[in-house]
Amino acid sequence: MRNNVQPTLKPARVEIIPLIDVIFFLLACFVLISLTLTRHLGMPLEFPAPSREGSPDSVTIQVTAEGKLLWNLDPIESMEALGVAITAYKNANPNARILIQGEAASPFGMAVAILDEARHLGVRQVSMQTKVVE
Repeated sequence: MRNNVQPTLKPARVEIIPLIDVIFFLLACFVLISLTLTRHLGMPLEFPAPSREGSPDSVTIQVTAEGKLLWNLDPIESMEALGVAITAYKNANPNARILIQGEAASPFGMAVAILDEARHLGVRQVSMQTKVVE
């Protein structure tokens, strides 16, 4: 016996969900690859030679290569003594300005610690003197 029943064919469909997945994957790969191609360049800096120049209403704090601190070329024993000196200077001068200098081989972390201490004590005009190495 022969069966004359034809199988019903479903209409062809284009599945778009896998296509969207592939497009998002390609987009993510493109973004990640383009971010890795960006070159981030820094500028090599070093501290200039210490000097006494500056305005009379500002003070210069210098860091030597050995990590010693100088307040307008006068030695300071420790960071605690520096904090006391900054507080006295700020109380005497409401427009206190501090310039941080150092030698070429001085530890940069000390300069950052001085910057943090001055900001913590309320001095808002603090700057670091640097020069670009060519």
